[in-house]
Amino acid sequence: MATRLLATHSDVLVSRADGALQVDAAVHSVNVRENDVLGNGTVYATDNPGFAGNGFRFDDEILFDVTGPLKRWNGTNWSSANIGPEFMEFVEPGPFGNHLNAVTIRKDTVFASGYRIAQIGTRGTLHTHFVFILRTTNGVAPAVGAYTFPLTLRSPQYASAPPVHLVFNNGLDEPGFAGAVEQFTAAQDLRLTWVCNTDGALALSLYTVEGRTNQLQSASTPAGPWNDEGSLFPGTGGQRDLPVLPTASHRFFRVKAP
Repeated sequence: MATRLLATHSDVLVSRADGALQVDAAVHSVNVRENDVLGNGTVYATDNPGFAGNGFRFDDEILFDVTGPLKRWNGTNWSSANIGPEFMEFVEPGPFGNHLNAVTIRKDTVFASGYRIAQIGTRGTLHTHFVFILRTTNGVAPAVGAYTFPLTLRSPQYASAPPVHLVFNNGLDEPGFAGAVEQFTAAQDLRLTWVCNTDGALALSLYTVEGRTNQLQSASTPAGPWNDEGSLFPGTGGQRDLPVLPTASHRFFRVKAP
């Protein structure tokens, strides 16, 4: 995971392999308060992370699309329901302060077509920064917390990269933001941990992704076969405990997102 708290410079590292774009990490995090745009604490902006890479061919094109909604961490869960008047913009700055291009990300965004990040030059390298702006529709300060949305890098020359999730800190202290990023990453990884409830019963715990359906499975060996344990359950963006009954034989567990 590429996490830089309160960083002044960070990049999503982009490469190509086997005919497809790749990114260095699924989660990149930065501080959105690098720039108080209006000077009154109501609009914040950052030009991190940028996009960097090498080994491309002359005239290759790198573009992006936003592939999901804006969500906010409220101290308990990551959810689009935590978004009120807030929205974000992915902006390509132009001369004299005008926007050449801009994409708006809201809590109900499912897909938003982006624009070209770069056309590769003769050196085969990529390094460029855009601006991410956190705004509100009512002109008040955006709620303190962390914000995230996913984007997918694409190209006419290569298959698209897996989604990369950008996570922005808005006013949390470093430990608070680190905890939010850790929970977000654990949910993306479908990471399971053992917990013991107050009554002494064992359960498997995981952090979930809002809108993603999950299925717990078990097997007697890591090679399977894997069998479903219980029913499908939806993600909420928060923590979910799954009770597990003890058996005479050992078992391995995993969670899949069908």
